[in-house]
Order: sequence, then structure tokens, then C-alpha cells
Amino acid sequence: MGLSNIFLALVCVLGSALLQSTHALDTQQDYLTAHNIARAAVNVGPLSCNEKLASYAQNYANQHIGDCNLVHFGGPYGKNLAMSSGDLSGTDAVDMWAGPSQRF
Repeated sequence: MGLSNIFLALVCVLGSALLQSTHALDTQQDYLTAHNIARAAVNVGPLSCNEKLASYAQNYANQHIGDCNLVHFGGPYGKNLAMSSGDLSGTDAVDMWAGPSQRF
């Protein structure tokens, strides 16, 4: 898996970990599909899930359960972050990053 795929897989998993509690109907597959639709629209290959990245993302989410701060920090992976009062689904977050016109 290339570095860009690792980065985007982390984005997928991190976003899912942060938003999962507010939108139980947004499954990991829903979130991954939304990313892959946006990526296909710009001729970029699809993502797949990665357990190492999932663990990394869950650890990040666990560190911010009490404060909900969205903090970009150093580390081996990048991240796209989104915050909501509870009405933002994981696929809505993808729309924020990729733009609604990228989704079908």
C-alpha cells in the first residue's frame, strides 16, 4: 500500500472513529464507499481498510473523548478532521473534504 493510500485509509478510519458514535448507521463500509466514490471522480484508486491504521485512529479518538478537540499533531499519518454537534454523518464529512459535487 502506497503512502497516499495509507494516508487516506487513516482519514477514512479516523473519521469513522470520531463520528461513529453519533451516526450508528454510518458503517465503516459506508464511509469507505463515500471516499472511494470521491476518489474515483478524480481518477484516484480506491482505499481499503487497514487494522494498523484503525488502531492508530481509535487511539487518537480515545485521547479526545473528554475534550472533543480536533488537534493535528505529528505522527506517521495525516488526518482530515471534522466536528459536529451530532448531526454530521461520516459521509457528510467526506462531502466537506471532497465537495458534494464529487458524490453521486
